[in-house]
Amino acid sequence: MFHSPILDVVIGMIFLFLLLSLLATAVQEAISGRNNLRGKLLKTALQNMLGDAQTDRILAHPLISTAHRASGKLPSYISKENFSSALIHSLPGYTGLPARLNTLAERIATVPDERLKRVLQGFDLELPGQFEAQVSRWYESVMDRWSGVYKRKIQGRLFWMGLIIAAVLNADAIRVYQHLASHDKARAAVVAQALQFTKDHPNDAALTQAAHDLLQKEIDRQNEGLKQTLGLGWYKRSLQKEWQELTHWSLFLLWSITKLLGWVISAFAITIGAPFWFDLLKKVIQIRNTGVKPGETK
Repeated sequence: MFHSPILDVVIGMIFLFLLLSLLATAVQEAISGRNNLRGKLLKTALQNMLGDAQTDRILAHPLISTAHRASGKLPSYISKENFSSALIHSLPGYTGLPARLNTLAERIATVPDERLKRVLQGFDLELPGQFEAQVSRWYESVMDRWSGVYKRKIQGRLFWMGLIIAAVLNADAIRVYQHLASHDKARAAVVAQALQFTKDHPNDAALTQAAHDLLQKEIDRQNEGLKQTLGLGWYKRSLQKEWQELTHWSLFLLWSITKLLGWVISAFAITIGAPFWFDLLKKVIQIRNTGVKPGETK
């Protein structure tokens, strides 16, 4: 087995970026949920597809409105089946009869939004089932593009949120590297916790719960031991030690620049996302766990 100090430092740094990414993700989801960011973007996407009037009819349709009526917020997700059914039922001239008895082409011809009308007239209007399937595929393709918009929007916010988190936690990537490289016990403890984390969270799906747990522990101040092991946090003793070493203003300037650079590195690492760091952590741990065992020869 490879027990290289350098490899252990790498594991520690990856574990740091994973924890910061999880924490930032949990905070971002909490803020987005409070501001209903997904719901607002979904409504904007529907307005681009359908126009304002038809979007309002879709959102008011019982298939859609019953899911979010209690919360009073916009829906953050609409399935393609519900969307296609709600669109067909909300087109002008709907009588409540089965779709095969309605004149679909005539109803679409009365749609006030010209762009929406042209899109719908391009579908197969002879068979309602085929028309509904085409509407579903259209909706999926539009939502795929807007998912990319949402991700880019979130990623831009994650950098600034990551920078704030790095400053609040003093998650200086440069300082953490130096701390792990020079403290054998801290390095061993971090590696052990990283190994345990991968055992407790066998797949990416478990990361969502891990993010919420980490945020709750941070709120309850249960992460102090882990932060001290990683060399994070603002502690009086360490600050006094660093301050005593700053004997000249030029050293203070260098310290400030290095500190800011360390926070920026952590912020950029957060924007990459927890799934990336989690997969990389598992791969590096796998490398560490392979090789020649002590006492054996190649």
